[in-house]
Amino acid sequence: MQTYLSGRGRIAALLASLVSLTLTLAACGSSTTKPAAETSATAETATRIVALDWRYEEILEALGVKPVGIVEIGKSKEPETLAGKLEGITSVGQAKQPNLEVIQSLKPDLILASPTRHSAIMTQLEQIAPTASYSDATYTDVLDAMDDIAAKVGATDKAKEVRARIEAKIADAKKVVKPGTRVALVGWSKETLYTWIAASFPGSLLKAVGYEYGYDGERSAIESKTDVAELTGDKLPDLKLDVLYLYNDQKGFRASPYASVVPTVIDVSQDTWSRSRGPLAAEAILDQIIAAK
Repeated sequence: MQTYLSGRGRIAALLASLVSLTLTLAACGSSTTKPAAETSATAETATRIVALDWRYEEILEALGVKPVGIVEIGKSKEPETLAGKLEGITSVGQAKQPNLEVIQSLKPDLILASPTRHSAIMTQLEQIAPTASYSDATYTDVLDAMDDIAAKVGATDKAKEVRARIEAKIADAKKVVKPGTRVALVGWSKETLYTWIAASFPGSLLKAVGYEYGYDGERSAIESKTDVAELTGDKLPDLKLDVLYLYNDQKGFRASPYASVVPTVIDVSQDTWSRSRGPLAAEAILDQIIAAK
C-alpha cells in the first residue's frame, strides 16, 4: 500500500508540474510586450521630394538634398541664391497652379506645399503623397520648417549646422547695428513705396539683429499677397528712418524728391531680400547687413 501511494503521489506531482508549466506558457503568450521588431520601427526617410515653393528649394539645397520636382513662379527665373543649382530637375509648372499629373508621374514620397497658395489643392496633393506645409512668416518659422523637413529626409545634423551658422551671423550683425536705429525694407516703383511690414521674413531678420522696424502697419490687400504695404512717397518722412534697404527702381528713387529723406540708403537685391525667403536668403541678407556696417 505504501509503495502504491508513493507512486500515485509521484504521478500527481508530475501532473501538477505540467499544469504549472502550461499556465506559465499561457501567461507569456498573453503578455502585452511587443516584439523588438515592432517597438523599434522607425519612419521611412523621404527621398523623392516635390518642392512647390522656392523657400523649400532653398531648404533642400541647404540640407544637401535634390528634389525630383520644382515649380516656377511667373516668368521669373530662380532667385540668385539658387542660380545654377536646379538644373535637370523636373518642373511641375507654376507655383500657383502646379500640374498634378506631372507631380503624380514623379512618384514622390513627400510634397512640400504652401499653406496659403496651395490650400485649394491640398487634398489632391495629399492623395498623391504625404504632404507637408509650413509658414514662412518669419525667419524662425523657416528654420523650424527646415528642422522638420530635415527629420523627414534624414538630414538633422545638416539642419543643426545651418541653424548654428545663421544664429552666429545674427550675433555678428548685432555687433554692427547701433541700438535704436530705425530701418525698413522698401521696393520703389512709380512713386510708390512697397514697404515690407515688421511681421515678415525680412522684417523679422532686421529686428533680430537689433534694428527698430520703421513700419508697424498691416500689409495691403494686393494680388501677390506679399507682406508689403503700398505707400505713396510722401509718407516716407513719417517713418523717420535712419536706414533704408532699397530694391527695384533704385535710380528712380534717387531721382525722386524723397532721396534725401533717409540718411543711409543701401541698395539690395529683390531676389534675395524679397523673393527667396529661405535659409540661403537669410544668410545672404545677414552677410549684407554685416558688410554695410
